[in-house]
Order: sequence, then C-alpha cells, then structure tokens
Amino acid sequence: SDLIRIPNSCRNQDGLFNFINHCKMLEVECINTSNCIMKKELIKEIGGFDPAYFYGYEDNNVSYNVKKKGYKCVVDDRCLAVHNRVITGRVSTFYLWHRNRVRFIILKETPLFILFLPFIDVWTTFKLLPEKIKIIKTSKVVSKNDQKEGVLKTGWVFGTSLLKAYLWALLHLPKIIYTRIKKPNFLKDENKEIKNF
Repeated sequence: SDLIRIPNSCRNQDGLFNFINHCKMLEVECINTSNCIMKKELIKEIGGFDPAYFYGYEDNNVSYNVKKKGYKCVVDDRCLAVHNRVITGRVSTFYLWHRNRVRFIILKETPLFILFLPFIDVWTTFKLLPEKIKIIKTSKVVSKNDQKEGVLKTGWVFGTSLLKAYLWALLHLPKIIYTRIKKPNFLKDENKEIKNF
C-alpha cells in the first residue's frame, strides 16, 4: 500500500515529512487541504484561504488558523479522496516553496524566531543538501557526469531560490506586516479585487 505523507510541522521548516502506513483519527499539526473535510462555518470563521499563497503553504496557513481557534487537525486513512490535478497550472518550485514558507513564518512566528530565520535556513540547507546529493549520486539511471551536474544544479537552484525568496519578502515586507496586524477576512473581501503579490 502507499505511504501516507504528513508534514512534520505547520511551518515545515526543514522540509521533511513523516511517512506512515496507516492512521486512524491521528491528530497532526498540519493537514493537506486538497483532501480535506471541514465545516463551511469553520472556513468562514477563519476568514478563508489567503490568496497570496499560490500553491504552497495555503494548507499550513489554514491548519494554523484552525488550530488557533481551538480545533484539531486529524487524518484518517479510512476516508479516501481521489484528487486529479493538472500539472501545468500548479507547479511547485524551490522558489515558491521558500517564498511562501518565509511569508508564512513572518506572519505567524515571534520576532525573535524571524530574526534568526536566515541562520536557521543556512543550517537547514547544509543539513538537507547531503541527502539530496546522496539520492542523485546513487541513481543508477544517471551517468557520473550527469550526477555531478545534478548535484551542482540542485545546490545552485536551492540556494538561489532561497535568496530570491528573502529578497521577495523584503520587497513585500510592508504588505506582509499589514496582513499580520490587520488579519483580513478574505471571504468578506471576495467581491473586491484581491491582488496576488
């Protein structure tokens, strides 16, 4: 049977997931909203989905807001949803993942944590990169030259994406701080034009 992937935390700082064989009413920190059942009233209560997240971290944001209201996030493998998705419309990239994660952390974490975030990210990168490199190097389908190129490309893409995400966050910091302070209800504002930044 397929393994069930569960994020290890709402901020998913290290990008790691827990993989389990089965679960029955297992409380988790974060849920995947593509296969999620929630009362309409609760979605209204938390103000809906923040449209500034385009593919990545909208789940984390909803889970965080649900838990802040005192509810629990629970997964159960007895419920099944078949989720057909179109790859061309919603493609996750290192850049989008980092951008949305940095924005989420600025919106939700303490100022002290935010201050140390770049250092945490550098440490995490050095922690995760060897595992990604190991996967590339042990690939039996890829030649030695392609393996070296893959290692360099992965390191370069990961690093530049992280840098671009921080630059994006600095550029949009006033909007992010405004959202943190005002906590807009995106459902009430649905008739207004909400710009994805």
